[in-house]
Amino acid sequence: MYTTMTTSRTTTDATRKNYSRAGGKPIANTILNTERFVDDFHEYCRNALLSGISGLLNEKRFQLKNPNISTRQLTSWDKEDLLDIAREGKGWRRFSVMESVWVNIIFELRVFGFPVENIKTTKDSLNRGKDIVGFNMPMLEYAVYKSVLSKANFYLLIFEDGTAKVFDAEEYICFLVDSPNLNYLMIDLTQLVRACLDINRDKFQNFEKNFISEDERKLLNFMRNNQFEKLTITKSKNKMDTILSESRVNVKIPFGELKKMYPFQKIEVNVSDNKTVELKQIVKKKFKDLK
Repeated sequence: MYTTMTTSRTTTDATRKNYSRAGGKPIANTILNTERFVDDFHEYCRNALLSGISGLLNEKRFQLKNPNISTRQLTSWDKEDLLDIAREGKGWRRFSVMESVWVNIIFELRVFGFPVENIKTTKDSLNRGKDIVGFNMPMLEYAVYKSVLSKANFYLLIFEDGTAKVFDAEEYICFLVDSPNLNYLMIDLTQLVRACLDINRDKFQNFEKNFISEDERKLLNFMRNNQFEKLTITKSKNKMDTILSESRVNVKIPFGELKKMYPFQKIEVNVSDNKTVELKQIVKKKFKDLK
């Protein structure tokens, strides 16, 4: 199980109404991602098709080997319009990475008793923007890609009305600060994706290598795991030697959580009118130490 249920004891009917019914807006649409997250997501969307990454994530190459999901369940979900996975002839269904992830998300939600109609809403919510970017479930695909290539933690939150939102660790903490009175199911996408990879270990073993070289992977992992405004790379004997990154940190994050999330060596604090308006972290690493 990769799903947890979070229920706010202070949630009232009025609070729910404020989020889910005011102006007829779905709950997920009332919650905004940070500019940093949105910019990174848009950068992925601009390059996903041209680079071939989206094609790799959506190539039907694998069998679903989750022992808890039967062929009968897949057929039932297909009839209920939860799946868009066509069977080729009379053989076994072939799944892409994205389809495997989505099928496991359906399973997690059904285990928690989530109604089929609400899961349809979840599907529609995750497909938001697909006509613009040219591929299904763009935000989910972005999170899956990041989970495959880095150690970043991503979470899928499904609200009472079935709408869904993707967060990374920093986004999720900001969400808890800004929206403490919402009920939701949370799926650990990173763990779910890694389980999908483990289930198909024999066919996934070269999956990451299709994307980038080893040196590029190390650098991109650092870039994806460390938000920064400025990155300085120094070379020694024509090889990357050290990386110095400077980045802003969300001021809403409590300092105790900040120390856990960011392995900073130096932090700068800018104050205006006795309020912290900007936090900047500075990190220096040896390239050889990157993973």
